[in-house]
Parts: sequence; C-alpha cells; structure tokens
Amino acid sequence: MLNKLKNKLANGEVVYGSWFSIFHDGAAETLANTDLDWILIDTEHRAANPETVGRLVKVIGNKGAASLIRVAWNNVWLVKQALDTGAYGIVVPWVRSSEEAAKAVEYTKYMPEGLRGSMPVVAAQVWGITPGEYLAKANDNIFVCIQIENWEAVEDIDKICALPGVDAVMIGPGDLSCSLGVRGETWHPKVEKAIAKVLAACKKSAVAPGIAFGKDLEHTKQLAKDGFKFIGAGADSAFLSQGVKATLDYLKK
Repeated sequence: MLNKLKNKLANGEVVYGSWFSIFHDGAAETLANTDLDWILIDTEHRAANPETVGRLVKVIGNKGAASLIRVAWNNVWLVKQALDTGAYGIVVPWVRSSEEAAKAVEYTKYMPEGLRGSMPVVAAQVWGITPGEYLAKANDNIFVCIQIENWEAVEDIDKICALPGVDAVMIGPGDLSCSLGVRGETWHPKVEKAIAKVLAACKKSAVAPGIAFGKDLEHTKQLAKDGFKFIGAGADSAFLSQGVKATLDYLKK
C-alpha cells in the first residue's frame, strides 16, 4: 500500500497528527520532519487558495507524515481539487448521514467507482509514481475520514461505519457540543455519551475511530488507551506557543 497512514491504521496502530493552519512553507517543513503520522491542512476554517494548498502538500511530500486536507464542505469540486494536489487523503466536515458519507466517498474515487475527474499529473509527482500508476492505485490508497460533529451523524453512525471506502471517522467535540445543545461544554456528559456511541460503533467495524483533540496530553493519551486510533495531538500554532512558554518558564525559574 502506497499510503503509509492507511497501512498503519489497517495494522491497528494509533496515529497522531497535527492540525495545520499557519500556511507557511517553513512551518509545514518543520512539522513534516517530526514523527507525526499526519498533517491536516485545514481549509474549512482558514481561507486558502488552491496554489497555497498545493505548495504545502508538496513541501510535506512523503517525508513520513501523510498530507491530509480538510475540505470546506462535502462537495465534489472541493474534494477533486484537494486530491489533485497530491494529498494522501481528505477529512470531510459536517456529514450528517450515511447518505452524505457515501457521497463523500464517491467524490474521492475515479470512475467507474466514483465521480472524481481524471487529472493525475501533479498528484502522481507528489506520490513519486507515473500518472498511469496513480490512476491505477489512487482509489485504493486515498484516505477518507468523515467528521462526526452533529447529533444526526451520531444517530446514523452504524450505517456510516458500514460504508465501503470510509477509513476513519473523526469526532469534533466542539461542534458536537453545539449540536447537542451544550455549546462550548466540550466534555459535557451528553458529548461524552455521544463519543462513547461512536467509539463503540467503530470497534464493531473496520473503521478507525478518531477524535480531533483531547483535553490535555494526559487525556489524549487516555483516548488512545480507550481505543481511539486517529488522534489530533495538537496544532501548529499551539505547538509554537507551547514551546516558547515551556522554554521561558524553564529559563525564568
């Protein structure tokens, strides 16, 4: 399998990644040279032109971390543009049902399995293979993650997890709290009950359970022990500020 991230998840490994929204080549290269398993370029909450995103995907390359893109919406055009950069996978936000999740998968596949248009040249360069090889291998190697951040998706989670082509689901505790009527109370009992339901559904299927973040490092470590496999360990800006704070706290003691 060309996609190391998919391979690790298939082997039952826990994969940790970083959210990426600084959108600077140097920051992308720095993260790519760590032991992160994935780097998620967030185009849902950050405005970014396709040229910038494409350049970041090339910088991340195949150094070790898989380049992923969170598209702004579950839209065939946005998914096509994201994957044509050479990204190894996508995260699709605001999916509310198995029908919407099936559409997301369809958008990632070349015909006849899906609706992705054929323009493999750039993606093949990033992957280090020929365009013909990319066309032959992309359908099996693209990583597809569905975000679970709405109560309707939680209710339909068994059907979502049963869909062929869904590799992982990622719980967004922040939006989920809003959907459940406890806005901002990210770890409210209602949210934790929904999280437990999603985790249980994933454990009964081949879909990797994911979560965008934990309360802190100890909680994030516990999430892995609980069975989560696709875990957000932090974000570029947070890593930067935390590193500065830790350094200054030490120096000024």
